[in-house]
Amino acid sequence: MKTKEIYLLVPASMLVVAGWAAWRFAAIPEVVDPPANTSLSAQKTTPVTQEATPAISQRTGRPIVSQAIEMPEIRKARRTEQTRRYEASIAAQKADPKASRNAQKDLRKPEDMAFLKSLGLSDELRDKVYRMLRAKGDLYSDHEEQMSEARRRGETYTAYGRELRQMDADLEAAVGTENYRKIQYWEATLLDRIQTARFQGYLQGRSLPLTEQQEAAVVDAMHQARDGRVGFPLMMPSTSMEDKLAYIDTVKQSLAPVLSANEVALLGQHLKEVAEKPLKMQALNESLQKSLTDLQKRAKDMKMKVSNPPAPPR
Repeated sequence: MKTKEIYLLVPASMLVVAGWAAWRFAAIPEVVDPPANTSLSAQKTTPVTQEATPAISQRTGRPIVSQAIEMPEIRKARRTEQTRRYEASIAAQKADPKASRNAQKDLRKPEDMAFLKSLGLSDELRDKVYRMLRAKGDLYSDHEEQMSEARRRGETYTAYGRELRQMDADLEAAVGTENYRKIQYWEATLLDRIQTARFQGYLQGRSLPLTEQQEAAVVDAMHQARDGRVGFPLMMPSTSMEDKLAYIDTVKQSLAPVLSANEVALLGQHLKEVAEKPLKMQALNESLQKSLTDLQKRAKDMKMKVSNPPAPPR
């Protein structure tokens, strides 16, 4: 991959995460306390299984090639294909952000529908509520440009808030106050549930899976530690490492009565690794930017030498 392409790819990947979090959370008010009698199974996010199969990949159905015996040419071709797919996904995101967001929503639809079913909604009402939630996400996308422009001018953009309040009122009228609060909590804890599922997979690799009750406790601890902040602070490049470590400590302290000391320590280790990733990406981006600047300077110097060759000796 060319240096300039790598330089553009790193910040683009960070924008994908930030943009995804923006549409998912901007339309949803934060709920600090979990609603009473919220089903623990409804809060559970299916963990990503990390069990290694001996010969066939469960994801692709193809034979697994051990990197210990993988030829350099095969490894290079595999990585080239992974890079191509990653670049294609970034290009698709930039070309049609709305389509990319809808694809992400489609991936989460089975889990969202299972949660709505756990609320005791009829099939007809469940479909209606799911469409209402999708419409709330689309609302932010439709107004995102106007809101950004208003913020740039230091003004308040009220059209989005007015429409959002009406959508929330319609949703509460459709499902009732208690179910409405549960839906708010479900939406607000999306990234917390994703991180908890990853931690569950992290523990399963060590044969230490969490119970459903423990998973729900981890989700809530992460949500409470955010203290009303939108998004997941560990994934935000703008969040300082000091603040991230304070967040991790808060999560660990609240889970001490629920998890074993070993599980709490593993959670802290896992979250610290998550926290360091954006900073590593930022450092890589700065390094690539410096390399690109140096290359451009050398190219400019070389061009000047070609355009102004030294005079021949007399």
